[in-house]
Amino acid sequence: MKGAKVAILDVVDSRLETAKEMGADMVINSKTKDPVEAMNEFTGGEGFNLIYEATGNVNVLQMCIQKLPSPAGRVVVLGFSTVEFPIRQVDIMSKELEIIGTRLNNYRFPEVIEWFKEGKVDPKSIVTNTFPFTEADKAFQYNDEHPENVLKIVLTF
Repeated sequence: MKGAKVAILDVVDSRLETAKEMGADMVINSKTKDPVEAMNEFTGGEGFNLIYEATGNVNVLQMCIQKLPSPAGRVVVLGFSTVEFPIRQVDIMSKELEIIGTRLNNYRFPEVIEWFKEGKVDPKSIVTNTFPFTEADKAFQYNDEHPENVLKIVLTF
């Protein structure tokens, strides 16, 4: 992100190493460090203006709403979960948060393809595994059993 200081939270060291290589200013393994404490230190206690929650883990989403945003911050929900969890209105209202749900927006594809062409983003840097489509079940199994070795899996046709 241009002009932004980026912090990445994950539980897999290899993913954090890749994030650091791609320019993240700070990476945190929440298995070994308190994420709220580390992120508050990173922002000087001000919180984040923009948070992307991509895990689909409701505990992480709750943390992103209750503990990490700055006043008037935005939380963009990318991850999917069907688990219900309480959201207190006071957590949204007291900081005037904007919570944004997302879905696939293919109108952005041309812009992203330009980034690839211009070398701003190297898609190969995040593709860690390739499987034939006929072995999609093995790809999902591999992802579940070896998360430390997976950023993105591509299925080939």
